Parts: sequence; structure tokens; C-alpha cells
Amino acid sequence: MEKKRKGIDLSGLKDALWAIWIFAAVAVVLFGLVITGFTRHSGERESRTAFLKGDPSAVADSSGSSGDPSKDGGVLLTLEATDDAGDAYLASITWLCDSISIGLRNNSLYSSNVWGSEPGNLSMKNVSAWKIRFADGSMLTPSEAAMISKPAILVMAIGSDGMMAVEEETFISSYTELIRSIQEASPGTKIICCSIISPCIGYSGPDGLNKDAVASGNEWVKQICRSTGAYYANSAEAVEKEHHLVDAYSSSNAKALNGKGLDKFLEYFRTHALS
Repeated sequence: MEKKRKGIDLSGLKDALWAIWIFAAVAVVLFGLVITGFTRHSGERESRTAFLKGDPSAVADSSGSSGDPSKDGGVLLTLEATDDAGDAYLASITWLCDSISIGLRNNSLYSSNVWGSEPGNLSMKNVSAWKIRFADGSMLTPSEAAMISKPAILVMAIGSDGMMAVEEETFISSYTELIRSIQEASPGTKIICCSIISPCIGYSGPDGLNKDAVASGNEWVKQICRSTGAYYANSAEAVEKEHHLVDAYSSSNAKALNGKGLDKFLEYFRTHALS
């Protein structure tokens, strides 16, 4: 009778051990499911974070200038207002000018750093054929001049001459090719592209340039700057009022800058300097 009670007690102990084992197994399975679900959820969150970090609109401009992302993901680098950098800064700049600003060539302070054609105009119809008068009097392409002089800063005040005679695609491709050729010839040069200046109210020149065409042209210039990394300077605002060249800053043809207009143009760059 004593042996029977012992057998019964041993059987009960086995049953208890089986119950504990089954409970432990279920607990392990549940714990594994919880861990798997948590890991999957964390992985989805991590993936979304990586996408946001790769968003082109989040790209920062390290140059210190203002930058706006374009619809294509490029960044428009613009010149921020600064303290007056003085005439020494202006003298360090090389200027590529069309007929609107070629008067800079007559300023003794900057004449040696002004690139322009012999007659003073640079038509967008044949950019690849441009020849500018270099400091030594020789006639060179802008890229050849850049290869020789290696300018620290090149301001390109072009785009108005012949703009009405070309389509958008030609304007953009020609201007872009010009910038690329200069960048290849002088990689260290910082290039600044000026906004095109709209002529005075009542302008009736043979080229037919007008406010609406200039507005479109300036959007093309911005697109070019985004694709090439050049800076965009809204220098036209220094001499315009309500999107027309102010009469007091205009030469007799109602399009080119006179002495006062050139002073305002230069003042813009003195107060929007690159470091």
C-alpha cells in the first residue's frame, strides 16, 4: 500500500513537469513572434528614413549662398546681399559683356578685365563663333581666354543680343556649352550669370527685345545655372523699375547702360560679393 502511494505521487510529478514544459514552449514561440513583428516594423521605419535622407530637395549648399531646389532636383545658387566689398573686389572680377554692359570696357579701373567682341555685341545666334578682345589685344574664344588668365570670378552679362532670333532650346544649349567649355578650361573659376536687363518702356530697336521675352530668357538662364552649377545674379533689379530699364540709367538707344547705369550695376556686385 505504501508503494502504491509512491507510484501515484511520481505520476503526478511527471504530469506537472509536462505541463511546465508545454507552457515554456508556448512562451518561446510567442516571444519569437513578437520579436519578428517588431523587427519588421523597425525595418520599414528605417527604409522610410533613408528615403527622406536621399530626397534631392534636402541637399544643402555648402557655398554659403542661397540655394533653391529646381523641379529636376538641381539647386539654383544665388548671390546674397553682403557688406560693400569695395573696388578691390570688383577689380578681381573678369566680365564677359554683350552690348548692354560693354561700356565697362571704357572704365579704366576694369577695362583690362572686360571681355567683349570688337564691335561690342555677342549674339546668341552664334555663341560657338564668339571671339573676344583679350587684354593683349588678341582675339580669342572665351574658353581660350579663361585657359590663359584663369579668372577667380567670371561674371557673364550676356543673353540679350540675338535672343529674339533663337529658340529656347538653342539659347539653353549654346549658353550651357559656353559655360562647360570655360569650366573645362579653368576649373577653379566661379561663374556668375547675370539676369538679362529689359529695355526701357517704348524701346523699338530692330531686335524686338521686350519685357515678356526677357522674363522668359531669365528663366532659361536660371535653368542653365541649375544644370551647370553657375551662380545666378539678379543684377537687373539694380537698374530696373517695374521690369523695365530706368531711363536715367539708359543710353540713347534705350537698351544699353550709360555711365550711371554701369555704376549701379557695379554697386550690385560690390554688395553681393562671393567670399
